[in-house]
Amino acid sequence: MLSIEDSYDAIRSTVGVIDVPGRTVIAISGPGRSEAVRRLLAVSTEFAAIDTCTDSLLLDESGRVAGFATALIGAGTTHLVVDAEPAWAEVLERTVAGLDTTAVSDPDLHALHIEGPRSWEVVGEYTVGTPVEDILLGETLSGRCGDEPVLIARTGSTAEYGYLVLFSGPEVRDRLEADARKLGGGLIDPGVLARIHAETNFPVLPQQIEDATVLETGIAWFASLDRDDEFVGDAIREVPAPHRRIVAARLDGEPPQLHAEVRDAGSTIGRVQVVAPRAGRPDSLVLLLLDDPFGVPGIDLEIEGRTARTLARPAISPRSWSEIIGG
Repeated sequence: MLSIEDSYDAIRSTVGVIDVPGRTVIAISGPGRSEAVRRLLAVSTEFAAIDTCTDSLLLDESGRVAGFATALIGAGTTHLVVDAEPAWAEVLERTVAGLDTTAVSDPDLHALHIEGPRSWEVVGEYTVGTPVEDILLGETLSGRCGDEPVLIARTGSTAEYGYLVLFSGPEVRDRLEADARKLGGGLIDPGVLARIHAETNFPVLPQQIEDATVLETGIAWFASLDRDDEFVGDAIREVPAPHRRIVAARLDGEPPQLHAEVRDAGSTIGRVQVVAPRAGRPDSLVLLLLDDPFGVPGIDLEIEGRTARTLARPAISPRSWSEIIGG
């Protein structure tokens, strides 16, 4: 595994292999598959096409955020790549009951994200006759790694090019990591993801939602709040209008303490909600939960006696935005 500093450089400069600890892959099949997926995800899948993927918050019955999932929607089976608190497994069991469907967590099925401006060079070896540049964002494709079948989805969380690869054989993992190392990357330290995600406005869970609503934290774009159907956690539609906002901020040197007060002209206006690792950068990046009207970019605030400047996101310029897949 790369150091946290090299992990950051791999994702931003070449390619990183991301293995999220505790993540599970759930295969949902049977006649009630589409209905089960529709109820389980906060994002509507009513019009989702076969061979596509979608990212979504996972909720419990009260509408509280319980985790995150990527759904790979197939003709006969939908795979959910789930990063959620353990109690969500009970929500899954209750939801599929009576829907003429099965939901099986397969310990032999694994999911790795391949992300970075050169990630397409790794994944392009396994797309079996389909040029990697032809895979559009949100599409999935069946491929092969040697004799092993793989399922590839174009999606990601870093603002760089990204792919999610599902597989069962251990040799697939070995080859993906080896291919990344040849390009100067490799298996990253997952601790760096808080920095990467904070930079790119991707949810940092569970820290970002601590004592805050989805509207306050700015992650409601991973839920369809205008749905009129019933789904797990549909109480989320009743969340009141926010009076606080999450905003990123940068400080020189070491990061402040989690939950440190944020002040303006001597008055407390919020707290530090997420502290990201420096990952070898000269500055620190944090997410602040601030009272209105302070949750906007471009203002100077005080944290622990130091100046913190709020930022628009993405807080970096991704290389993938100026480079061409296959170029």
